[in-house]
Amino acid sequence: MNAFVNLAAARSYEWAHVQYPLAIMVGHRQCFTVEVAVKFRVLGAVQINVAGQWLRVERPRRRALLAYLLLSANTTVTVARLTEALWGPHPPSTSRSQLKNDLAAIRRNLAEAGYPDLLRTQTAGYQIDLEPGDLDLLVFTQRVQQAESELAAGRAAPASDLFRSALSLFSGPALADLRAWFTESAQSRLEELRLAVAEQLAEVDLLLGRHLWQIAELTELVAQHPLRERLRGLLMVALYRGGRRAEALAVARDLRKVLIEQHGLDPQQEFTELEARILRGDPGLAPEPDHPISTQVPAQLPKDIYAFVGREVELKRLAAVADEVDGPNLLLIAGNAGVGKTALATHWAHRIAPSYPDGQLYLNLRGFDPGSNPIEPLDALARFLRALGADDAEIPREVDEAAALFRSLLAGRRMLVLLDNAHSAEQVRPLLPGARSCLVAVTSRRALHGLIAHEGAHLLELGVLCADDAKELLSTVLHDGSFAVDVEATDELSRRCGYLPLALRLAAAHLTCHRHLPIARYTSELAGDDPLAALDRSAGETATVSAAFGVSYRELSPAAQRMLRLATLAPGADFSLATAAALTGQTFVQAGQSIGELRAMHLINEDQPQRYSMHDLLRSYCSARAMDEDSAQARSDATRRMIDFYGETVHHAYPLLQPVRAKIAMELAHPPLETLEFSDRAAAIDWYDKERESLLGAIELAFANGWFASAWQLNCTLFPFFLLRRHWPEWLRALQIALAAAEQAQDLNARLITHNIFGIACRQMGENASARHHFTCALELGTTVGAPSRIAAAHVNLADVCIAEGRLEEGVAHLRIALQDPGYGHEPALASVTYHTLGCALLDMQDLGEAKAALTKSLELAHASGDPLMAGYAHLNLSEVALSQAQVGTARAHAEQQLELAVQTSDPLLHATALDVLASCLAVKSLPTAREHWRSALRLYRELNHRREQSLADWLATIETQAEPVALTDLQDVRLHQRHLR
Repeated sequence: MNAFVNLAAARSYEWAHVQYPLAIMVGHRQCFTVEVAVKFRVLGAVQINVAGQWLRVERPRRRALLAYLLLSANTTVTVARLTEALWGPHPPSTSRSQLKNDLAAIRRNLAEAGYPDLLRTQTAGYQIDLEPGDLDLLVFTQRVQQAESELAAGRAAPASDLFRSALSLFSGPALADLRAWFTESAQSRLEELRLAVAEQLAEVDLLLGRHLWQIAELTELVAQHPLRERLRGLLMVALYRGGRRAEALAVARDLRKVLIEQHGLDPQQEFTELEARILRGDPGLAPEPDHPISTQVPAQLPKDIYAFVGREVELKRLAAVADEVDGPNLLLIAGNAGVGKTALATHWAHRIAPSYPDGQLYLNLRGFDPGSNPIEPLDALARFLRALGADDAEIPREVDEAAALFRSLLAGRRMLVLLDNAHSAEQVRPLLPGARSCLVAVTSRRALHGLIAHEGAHLLELGVLCADDAKELLSTVLHDGSFAVDVEATDELSRRCGYLPLALRLAAAHLTCHRHLPIARYTSELAGDDPLAALDRSAGETATVSAAFGVSYRELSPAAQRMLRLATLAPGADFSLATAAALTGQTFVQAGQSIGELRAMHLINEDQPQRYSMHDLLRSYCSARAMDEDSAQARSDATRRMIDFYGETVHHAYPLLQPVRAKIAMELAHPPLETLEFSDRAAAIDWYDKERESLLGAIELAFANGWFASAWQLNCTLFPFFLLRRHWPEWLRALQIALAAAEQAQDLNARLITHNIFGIACRQMGENASARHHFTCALELGTTVGAPSRIAAAHVNLADVCIAEGRLEEGVAHLRIALQDPGYGHEPALASVTYHTLGCALLDMQDLGEAKAALTKSLELAHASGDPLMAGYAHLNLSEVALSQAQVGTARAHAEQQLELAVQTSDPLLHATALDVLASCLAVKSLPTAREHWRSALRLYRELNHRREQSLADWLATIETQAEPVALTDLQDVRLHQRHLR
C-alpha cells in the first residue's frame, strides 16, 4: 500500500507553488492568498508536497513523528525525546523498536517524495535539515519578524501586509490531524502564536484606519476566544471608531458577565480604563491624524454569475498570477465575443474580493458596444473618482490630472479594479493604479499588446468550454427539478452550440421558457436550419451568436420582438420601463407585458427594479434586426418619442426641484401616452440620478438628428437638476451642445436663454470671467430681440458676478436697472431673487437698514410666489442683519424659520446654511450647542463640496477647546463667510 493518502480530490492544492487561503485565522475565512514554495506544512493538516500535490503520511503515529521532527527542524532530537513526544512518560515496552521502524518508514516516504537526504541520523539522535522556505512555520516566523521590523521603522502598511501574509499560511488549526502525547501542548503554543499575530495585525490595521475591516475579523475571534481581554479591547476600539460606541460598550459588558459567571473575576485594570475612555468619548481613541479613515469603500462588482461551471484551469492560472509576490498586478482576459470573458472575470473577482478590503471598482468600458462609442478615459476616471468619494467639483477636466488623482486616492489601498469590455490600451492605461497593492483585471476582444509590452500585463486567452463543461452548463441551467434533462440530446445541443457559453445559455433560456419542447426536437431544429454551424469556426463569432439569438428571437411575440429591437436606440447603459414604453409608443402596462416576456427568456437583465440592460452582443444583433425590419422613419419616430418622453418628464418634474419654472415651452412631436408621475421631490431626484447618462445621451441624439429645439430645450429644462447635483463636466458638455443647437436653429431667443444658463453654471463653478462673458452675450441678445425681462435677468446675473468680485456699487447699479423693468420688477418670483441679491450687496456695504429692507422685500415676494427656497435664503441673510445689529433673538427666529423651510424642501445647502447661522445665534449663550450645529453644517458642506467647508472647519478648530460663550464681536469673521452662500 502506498504510504500516502492523496488529498487533492478534497482540497485544491494541485500546484507546486501552493496557494494558502488567508484566514487572519477567524474561523479560517479566506481573505487573500500568497504564493509560497514549501515542502512541508504543519499550520493545518500535516502534509508533504509531492510533485505538486499535497499528500500526507498515511499512518497517524508516523505522521505525528514527522510533525515533531519538523517542529524541531535543524536540531538533533534524541530517541528519548521522540519516545516521550509520542507516548508520554509511560511508553510501551516495544517503543524503541516501533520508533526505529517508524523512522525508517518516514525516511522511505521522504525519498519517495523527492527529499532523500532530509532526515539524517546523528550520534545523539535524528535531525531534519530544512531551509527557511521549506516549512510553512519557518516562513510564518520569518514574515512576522519582517513585519515587526517594518513596524519598528514606522512603516505600518507593509507591516500589515506581512502580518496578513504570515497568517495566510494557516490552512486550518495547526497539527489538525494528529494524536500524540505532544500534540495538545504544541497545538496550544501554535494557536497562541497565531492569536498574538492576529492581535498585532489588528493593532496595525487600527493604526492605518482600517477599523471597518477589522470589526468582522475581531468579532469572530472574540466569539472563539471570549475570555481574551486584548481581543475584546481591540474590537471595542474598532467599533468605537466605526461610530458604534453602544456596541463597543456591549462587548465590555459581555466580558464582565462571562468573567463573573464563570470565574468570579473582574476585568483587568487596562480593560476597565479602556471601557471608561469609550464611555466618556475620549478624543485620544480617535485614529492617528497621519492615517485618516476612509469610509468610502466601493463594492461595485456585478452580481456573481449564475450556474458558473468549468474554467478550473483558467481560475487556477489567474490565482497563481495574482498571488505571485513580484508578479504582474495587471491581468488581461482576451477572447472572442461570447466566450465568457466577463463571466470568468466577474466570478473570479467575487472569489478574491475579500482579499481587497479597501473596495472593488467595476466599469463596462463599452469597447465593442455598437450602440455607443467606447467610454472616454476621463469619463471612466470621473466615475471611479466619484465612487471613491470625490465630488464632481474636485474631478479634474484633463485626463492626466484625473488619472493622477485616481492614483493618489488608491495609494496605500488594497483594491481590485475590473475593467470590462475594453477597446484599446490607450483607453485602459489612464485607469491603472500606481500602487502594486491594487490588482487590475481587464477583459477585451483584443489582446491589447500595448498593455503587455509596456505595462507588463499577463495575458490569458480564453477559448470555448470543453465538451464536459458545456454539457454541465446546459444541465445546470435546465435541471431545476421540474425539467427532465435528456443527456444524449444535451450532448448534441452543446455540440451544436459550439460550446460557446453565450449560445449555450441562450439555448437553455429558450428551452426553459418552452418546457413542453423536448431538447431533441429543439436540437433538430437547430440542425435542420444549420444556424449554429458557424459556431465551430474560430472566427466570425458575431454571426454565430446572431444565429443563436435568432432562434430565441423568433419565438417571441411580435410586440416583444419590436421592443427588443427599439430598445437598442436607448442611449444609456440601461433603460427603464417608461423609456421602453416611449420607444414603442405603448402604455406602461403594455410595455410591462413585453418586458416580462423578454425577462423570462433571459434576453434582458433587471439590474435594478424596472431598469433593464442587455448584453452588447445581443444589442448588436437586435440593432441589425431593427435595420432590417424597421424603416428609417420608424426608427426615427421611436427615437423622437423617447426624446419627447424625456422632455415631457423633466418639464413635469421641474417644479419639484425648483418651484419657479423657467418659461420654456417644450416642442413635443410625439407626447408620451402616459406621463411619469413622481410622489415627491426625492422620487424625482432619484429618477434624474438613474437617467442621468440617458438624459445626456438624449440631448446628443436630438442634436445629431437635427432636432435642435429639443436639444436646447431639454438641456435648459434640466437646469435645476444640474444645479442641485453639480455635475460640472457633464453640464458644460450639455450646455455646449445646447448652444450649438440654438445657433443651428438660428433662434436668438434660444441662444439668449442658453447663454444665461451657461453663465449661471460658470458662476457656480467660480469661473467669473466665463460667467461674465455668457451673461454679456445674453444681455446683448436680449437687447437685439427686444426682451426686457431677459435683459433684466442678465443684469441681475451680472450683478451677482460683480458682487462676487467685490465691485459692489457696479453690482447694485445692475440690480437697480433690473428692478426698473416693470415686467421683471413686479414679477414676484423674479423680483424676489433680485431683492435678495441687492440685500446681500448692501449687507457687504454695511448699509444694514437698506439691506434689511431689501431682504424683507425678497422674503415677502418669495412667499407671494410660493418659493420656499428663496424664502429660506432671505431668512438666512436677515438673520445676519439682525446679528450685526446685536438682535440675537430676531436672528435666531429667522434661522429657525429657515431650518423649517430646509426640512420642507429637503435642500441640503439650505439646511447647511440654516444650521450655520443658527449656530452663530446660539454661540453667544451656549457654545457647546452651537458647536454641534456647526459640526452638522460642516458635514453637509463637505458632502456638497461647498466653499464654506474650509472656513467653517478653521473656525471650529479655533473654538474646539473653548468653553465660554462667544461674543458677538468675535463672530464677525464667521458671519462674513456666511454671506452669499446660495
